[in-house]
Amino acid sequence: MSKWSHPQEIRIPISYGYVAAKAWGREHHEPVLALHGWQDNAGTFDKLIPLLMQDLYIVAIDAPGHGLSSHKPPGTFYRNMETLLEIKKIVDYLKWDKFSIIGHSLGGQMAVLFSSIFPEIVKNVILLDIMKPTSYKISELALVSKRNVENLYQFEKKMLYKPPVYSLEEAHNRLMAGLYDQVTPEGVDILLKRGCQPSICGKGVVFSRDIRVQVTLSDLFSHEDLKGILKNLQCNLFIILGKDTPNIFKTRSPEVIDEFLDLYKEICKTYRLVEIDGNHFVHLNNPERVAPLIDEFFQQHCYCNVSKM
Repeated sequence: MSKWSHPQEIRIPISYGYVAAKAWGREHHEPVLALHGWQDNAGTFDKLIPLLMQDLYIVAIDAPGHGLSSHKPPGTFYRNMETLLEIKKIVDYLKWDKFSIIGHSLGGQMAVLFSSIFPEIVKNVILLDIMKPTSYKISELALVSKRNVENLYQFEKKMLYKPPVYSLEEAHNRLMAGLYDQVTPEGVDILLKRGCQPSICGKGVVFSRDIRVQVTLSDLFSHEDLKGILKNLQCNLFIILGKDTPNIFKTRSPEVIDEFLDLYKEICKTYRLVEIDGNHFVHLNNPERVAPLIDEFFQQHCYCNVSKM
């Protein structure tokens, strides 16, 4: 039975509103930022965090446009570079000089990029079922750019319409299908706590995320560009992969994965990769498989008094 106190809901001010977050633990403990995946929210860590060692202060955010966080103003979109800016604002608001990051999927991509840009303030990075940020062959960049422009254009048109209203059961089923049935019904209910809200008409619920996050723009790095950025990493890096993750959630550039893993081995203070039974959401579906691995990693690298309470 976990002895963690109930998480505190906090709001971190940004230029167009706030970033909502759940803060677990006590502020004087070892700081950890938790970043969720694409179109998810801070609830993705609700089952994992209570199983971790108690000497951590974990702030799990709803990324802008997700969960309970503010949406961006009309005429703007979600780009990875702006997400990195928001992370910097969050860290400065929390007054963290050095901290660790746990990132799932897209949140893991942001963790690696941020740690490459600000290597002096990130101690440790734990990646949950992600190995590298998105990158492309140089010959693909123009085509990907075209696709992004077309997608943005279509979603800007969709902003003119009111969001569809669903019953809670319909919302549950749609989210389950949207996650390719990778999340248990219990996990879907957890995500819906922050992922939907009552409709204005009072006849059901609407999804709380901004529909524009469906076309979140990756910065268009070639493989070589990305390697040049990641060469700045100085953290301890731990990657936990689910053995049963379907291809839809895996890297878009498998042909270069080994090159990036070799780079991690060369530049990171320490590097470890493990595969465990489970899928892309193993941290939510089976947190008992993930928590001991994270505890062991933090016990080695957090430089804090890590004792089970």
